[in-house]
Amino acid sequence: MGRNQAVTVGYASHPDYISFKRLFSRGELFNMDLIFDKIPNSENPFDYDQFFSSQQKFYIGTTDCKSGETIYYEKSELKNDLNKLLRASCSLPMIAPIVEHDGRPLLDGGISDPIPINKSLEDGNEKHVIILTQCEDYVKAPVKRGKWLFKKKYKKYPGLIDIVERRANIYNDSVNQVVELERAGKAFVFRPDNLRGG
Repeated sequence: MGRNQAVTVGYASHPDYISFKRLFSRGELFNMDLIFDKIPNSENPFDYDQFFSSQQKFYIGTTDCKSGETIYYEKSELKNDLNKLLRASCSLPMIAPIVEHDGRPLLDGGISDPIPINKSLEDGNEKHVIILTQCEDYVKAPVKRGKWLFKKKYKKYPGLIDIVERRANIYNDSVNQVVELERAGKAFVFRPDNLRGG
C-alpha cells in the first residue's frame, strides 16, 4: 500500500525522471530505464512473486506500429518480459522510443484502443468499470498540428500513421459504446464533471 504514490509522485522531482534534454538527446522525455528497471528492481522493489501468484488476470495493451493493431499480453505469458511490455504500453509517439518485442515494434496500446471496452466484451465480461479522463460532453477532434513531422518520423510504420489519423473517430465511437453500456446498466463510468474547473 502506498507504493504507486511513492514511485510516481515521490519521483516527480527526481532530476533524472523527466528531462527535455533527454528528449532531444535520446528521444525519450521520461527516463524509461529508471522507471522500468532501477525503481522496480532496486530502488523500490516490486513484489513480483505476489503479482504473478495472484489468480487475477492482468492485461497489458500495446500497439503494433507496423499493422496498427492492438496486441494484448496477459501476465501469465510474460515471464521475464513484464517490465519490457509495461514500458511499451507507456511509450507514446514522439516522446518515447519504440519497444521491440518478438519482432513487433510496439508503442502504447491507447493509440489503437483508447478505451478497451471491446477487449472486455470479447473476454465475456458482463459488468464493466470504466474510468474516463474527459468530461461527458467531450468530443475528440482529429489531429492537425505536426502531421507532417509525425509522418516523416514514422514513415516506416504505416499502421501507426493510419491508426493515429483515425484515432479521433475510434475514441468517439468507443465513448458512444460506453454510454450505451452505462444506460443499459452494464457499466459503472467514472468521469470528471468539468476539466476546466468551472
